[in-house]
Amino acid sequence: MQQSFEEIMTSIKERRKSLGLTQLQLAEMCGIKQSNYSRMESGRQMPSLETLLNILSHLHMDIDLVRRDYNVYKDANDEEPFLTIEKPRRLKKTSMNSTPEKNIMPWSDFEIQELRRAKEDALVHELYMNQQIENLTAELIENYSYNIKTKTEVIKTRTELIENITKCIELYEMLPEEKANLAEAKADLSEAKAELAEEKADLAEAKACLSQYLKDKARLAEENADLRRQLKEMGIDA
Repeated sequence: MQQSFEEIMTSIKERRKSLGLTQLQLAEMCGIKQSNYSRMESGRQMPSLETLLNILSHLHMDIDLVRRDYNVYKDANDEEPFLTIEKPRRLKKTSMNSTPEKNIMPWSDFEIQELRRAKEDALVHELYMNQQIENLTAELIENYSYNIKTKTEVIKTRTELIENITKCIELYEMLPEEKANLAEAKADLSEAKAELAEEKADLAEAKACLSQYLKDKARLAEENADLRRQLKEMGIDA
């Protein structure tokens, strides 16, 4: 279903707000005047292809938005498609039987190629960044796995220590002359239990982090496979 120009800019506006950016901040990032951007976002001014791609890039939005929502049509007599853009227009009085015509703006071959090149560049950049994150995630998984193994051994050792101290306390309680050692043993037991609780909390946190990173790794693998598929369809091996 074709979206109107206003609906397209509404999507951009929602994305800007979700990133916590003001119109002025985004305009400065894109190198355009705030007043011009304000008119674009409100649907009173049509951005050029270059400006639109610039805005989408800074908002990290899918370049396919241009082709999906601006609609690509295939002309029966042309090898290359052209895009139809429904520009915003002021309401005017018309007869009940009149139908307003859409503004059709053919895009040149150069603009089509630029759009495709921008899409390719965006996919390659996204794949590169995902691969960097994937490598970092793999390192974190390795580190957390080792950390979990180490903490598990520490907890086992500390648990055995607590058992031994408990046995000593039972023995000291039967010997009146060991009162000094009994008090020291009880203090050691209290400290050991506190350290054991802390180690268990750290272990639980490490396991939660490892679980999340494993999910991230699986998600990144799926995303990268999809990106490679899209690039392959464009004739690019990645």
